[in-house]
Amino acid sequence: MIKLKFGGWNFFGAPASTAGSASIFWCKEVDPSVVTARITAVNGDFSSAIDIKNLLCQKTIFVKNDYHHVILSKDKISISLICMGQSVLEGSSHFEFIQMGFEGLEQKYHTMSHFKSLCKRGKIRKEYAHPTDQFDKLLNCLIALDGWLKGEFHRETAYKIYGKKRVDEEWPKGYLLSRICRLKKKARELMKGGYLKLL
Repeated sequence: MIKLKFGGWNFFGAPASTAGSASIFWCKEVDPSVVTARITAVNGDFSSAIDIKNLLCQKTIFVKNDYHHVILSKDKISISLICMGQSVLEGSSHFEFIQMGFEGLEQKYHTMSHFKSLCKRGKIRKEYAHPTDQFDKLLNCLIALDGWLKGEFHRETAYKIYGKKRVDEEWPKGYLLSRICRLKKKARELMKGGYLKLL
């Protein structure tokens, strides 16, 4: 089987494939960023209702059985949704996103962030993305540095970063203490000029 990618679309070349059976339209097997949503009718609460027809973007909808494969494209970014339940063509609806397990979770987060931006602002913000691990680590370093400068106990700093419940449960094991010590050491290095490496 030959896999081809053209203009953002993925095709699996197979002689017996049809438009209904081939993975022509985005699906989780082809693209891990595709998000599945259950569509339900609006019953008086329009605050979170979404009407696909009113979104300011290019729309491609492929109907197969009870599913709508929806592709929304704008600013060279595409959002792919598999919708089930009520038809997305029937007007304002509620979208309930479904995620089974952890596979493709980060990519799906990006898709939902882009979708939210498109619905709320009418555009897809390219910078609207989940913070990276490095960003999270640097943020924790700043929290640790603030605690160190104030003379906080390590456990107090851990509460601010990991939350009281987790710290109370896991503190006796010792690894959170080690992590806080490493964060404070890294924070002091950044304060003494290490931050220049980030520029």
